[in-house]
Amino acid sequence: MAGPVLELDCLRVDYDTVCAVHDLSLQLLPGDVYGLVGPNGAGKTTTLRATAGLLEPTYGRVRIRGFDLHRQPHEAKRLIGFTPDHSPAYNDLTVWEYLDLYASAYELPRERRGPRISECIAMAWLQEKHDALVGGLSRGMKQRLMLARTLLHDPPVMLLDEPASGLDPLGRRELRDLLVRLREAGKAILISSHILSEMSAFCTKMGVMERGRLVKQGTVADLAGLLPKAQKVFVRTAKPGWGETPSSLPVVGGVPRAEARQSLAPPSEDGTRLEDLLRAESHVIGIEPRDGAVVFDWTGSDAEAAELLRRLVNAGVAIIEFRPHAVDMEEIFLRTGVKELS
Repeated sequence: MAGPVLELDCLRVDYDTVCAVHDLSLQLLPGDVYGLVGPNGAGKTTTLRATAGLLEPTYGRVRIRGFDLHRQPHEAKRLIGFTPDHSPAYNDLTVWEYLDLYASAYELPRERRGPRISECIAMAWLQEKHDALVGGLSRGMKQRLMLARTLLHDPPVMLLDEPASGLDPLGRRELRDLLVRLREAGKAILISSHILSEMSAFCTKMGVMERGRLVKQGTVADLAGLLPKAQKVFVRTAKPGWGETPSSLPVVGGVPRAEARQSLAPPSEDGTRLEDLLRAESHVIGIEPRDGAVVFDWTGSDAEAAELLRRLVNAGVAIIEFRPHAVDMEEIFLRTGVKELS
């Protein structure tokens, strides 16, 4: 098995009397995409900047493929690609000229620059902006340009601080697909983003920061195991109304048929009848309306969930979707809270 390509060992960064990053340690292997999450001010950007060599740590070590960033900065930095949240740009250059400038700075051989620039422009979806001035680009297009610049020298380690900032939904989907391809190519990527639900599609690991400390880290599945054991279930119906209770059904959700028939009468506009029915179930907690559907926590077994579905169908509920609600990075962060993870 290949060794780590990125190692942070007891990294600490102090600003006067404030400790921005406190004794942070982590490792990334080839193909790891590590999502660094936490509230504003948690130390994510400082961690990325110190890892890129833009900040001098108070103490601790950063190693890139075994090269010590402090003692061997030239060798280590050649292996890093960094996309900051807000990157300066030369507004009077065209997209091609801008990338050619950085390709030269990365010491790419002249004969390789043209093909590599074209390849990176394509990977960042900037073909139509080939000759456009950088100063005329939208924020989202500038973010694509910064990503293309990061890819130029084909670094094995990539540090991305809010790479989806300014991107529209299509751009975020394209970014996700690109990161999946880079992961499959063996890149090690440390990424900070506030769009946690989308990060779950490509991250292999997750670290939760609070006040400069990495309070928990592991695979998404590892951290999902820290959640309350109740399983979330997502239910969507074809219409907001509920059908009549079949006369052959003795009970509905533990409620006698006569009472159930009354509770299953056409609901008011706010959809509270659906919630009333689910509240009658002993294994249902935390009912939450969501975009015309309902999500709730289920503490029963899979067999009991199947029985709940049968009762709902027999009650005349027009169910078109009934499934476990996948736990993603956003769900982990929002449902547990950093303090409960620590």
